[in-house]
Amino acid sequence: MDVTKIGTIFVAVLCFVLVAGENATLKFSKSSLDIQVEEKSRISITLSKKLTVDTELIFTYGDEYKDEYSNIKPVPNISVDAGEGLKRWDIFVIGDQPGHVILGLDSNSTEIDDIHSSFVRIDVVHSSALVIVNAVIGWVYFVAWSISFYPQRGNQRVSYVCIVLVCGAWLFAGISLVVTLVHKITWLTYLYYFSYIKLGVTLIKYVPQVRLAFLIPDDWGSIFGDPTKFGLGFFSILFDILFIIQHYVLYRNNDPYEEICNKETEINAPTDSPPPYSY
Repeated sequence: MDVTKIGTIFVAVLCFVLVAGENATLKFSKSSLDIQVEEKSRISITLSKKLTVDTELIFTYGDEYKDEYSNIKPVPNISVDAGEGLKRWDIFVIGDQPGHVILGLDSNSTEIDDIHSSFVRIDVVHSSALVIVNAVIGWVYFVAWSISFYPQRGNQRVSYVCIVLVCGAWLFAGISLVVTLVHKITWLTYLYYFSYIKLGVTLIKYVPQVRLAFLIPDDWGSIFGDPTKFGLGFFSILFDILFIIQHYVLYRNNDPYEEICNKETEINAPTDSPPPYSY
């Protein structure tokens, strides 16, 4: 037997071992879903391979197990029999209350890898037309905001520091994308990483402006010259500080409130109770 045949057999055996050793994965047919209140929509769940032990797929709503209330009506759990041929299930999602919820899965099976990365974001709305209008307005604003920056550049050129920062941001986004594709982090976490990039850009872009304001004292007139813009920024910062003090200083020891939905409680005072005030 020549070396080529031996190598081919070795690769085939290695691939078989790798495939056989992989655990099963679950995947929703959609990553997001928009439905109206009382509307029914179908979503599919696919299991990549058969299981050797019976298990149950438990639906989660957000970060908690909530069967009594959610923005959608509870979805029945799925029982999976060992060696079952059917590896695809259709579930029906019915909108209950306006809002959004993350519909996920959980199970005590050790044969399913990264089950918590399988989820679908569901937005329940009163009108689908309003969702479309909202999306159109958002994209128009994004395009107008992006175009507005191009005439401001003039003969300026991008500095080397800016080029390094932009390349670093894109490198971070690219590496995070690869990590997401190999299922080390969820797509939702990957999107959160973009908010961190935006936060860093926001902090960095104001540093040159502050430095220029100190170097050119007359530039302070441009800050106070627009009272409307200055007032909006001032009151935004003022209320942010007020909310932080309330949350972390004044009311930090308060017990969290419990939301009561679709429940009515009738309280009747005793007939022999004394009046609230006596004179």
